[in-house]
Amino acid sequence: MPRQVATLVITEGAEHRRYRDMVGSVFGISIVKKLTPNINEAALGLIDAFIDRGEADLHAEFCQQLPLIVMCDLLGWPRHNVDLLQRSASALGRLTAGGFETPATRIKLHQDQVEFHQYALTQLDRVRKEPDGSVLSHIVHTTPADGVPINDAEFCAMASILNIGGNETTVSGLGSMLYMLASDPDQQEALRRSPELIPKFVEEALRVETPVPFVFRWLYEDATVDGVDIPAGSTVMVSLASSNRDQDVVGDPTQMDLSRKGIRNHFSFGLGVHYCLGAMLARLELQIALERLLDRTRDIRIAPGASLRRENMITVRMLKSLPVVFTAAPNG
Repeated sequence: MPRQVATLVITEGAEHRRYRDMVGSVFGISIVKKLTPNINEAALGLIDAFIDRGEADLHAEFCQQLPLIVMCDLLGWPRHNVDLLQRSASALGRLTAGGFETPATRIKLHQDQVEFHQYALTQLDRVRKEPDGSVLSHIVHTTPADGVPINDAEFCAMASILNIGGNETTVSGLGSMLYMLASDPDQQEALRRSPELIPKFVEEALRVETPVPFVFRWLYEDATVDGVDIPAGSTVMVSLASSNRDQDVVGDPTQMDLSRKGIRNHFSFGLGVHYCLGAMLARLELQIALERLLDRTRDIRIAPGASLRRENMITVRMLKSLPVVFTAAPNG
């Protein structure tokens, strides 16, 4: 196995530009056009599996599954790899979150990562010989500005960071958004009457329940922030969630307001050179998921007696489950 290397998340300057250049051109309007039919088809298929029951755990049966299917399509990997992608993303998230894990658990998490990287290397060999138009194929066949082709270690690291970036964060945002939807029947009907409001609901959900509340930054040089000197080498935890609820910037910040001016001007996708490359794709997934659920159901509500809890994670705000009851739409 190749050694682990830093890529997009914890590099700066020319090194960061090298990795961002590899994928930057992929995550634009072209990926939206390419994956829109896939996302619609996947969302409808997942809904088909529970629509006749009138109840579902939307976290396990929908929120977790949809981003995994989309990620398989994005990477160019067969969809039967959803379990591999889920285990790898969970492992990487837990290993980097700083939480307590037993030695045995840490070994298992590393094994999940190794399995992911081993499979990634088989796909690297495949797309080197047969380009398939996937994002990983694009990375392999695009020479960065520095003229140095990607190596095996960088390929594995890029596959990992794309997986966790497009997986757990989207699961988190989708779950929180649907929780807010199921908690507000009046809002559901308003969105069904005026579907043009759906993109605005997505933006407010991302702001109010920031999927990634905190991000870590490592200082390469001394800095001063709001009069506080921070020496080079320091680790800083930046609260995106606090920025999204700053009452000096956002009026009535805890409330959903679809008429809010500058509704997309939140920090849920970060800011600056580390702004999330997959922001456009994430917005598309959430919007299509919401559209299809509203089309196929009526009166979604939190299941009576349900106890909703979140995962014990610092960096991702994710539900453990989302049990709901609903009525299938006519001809739904």
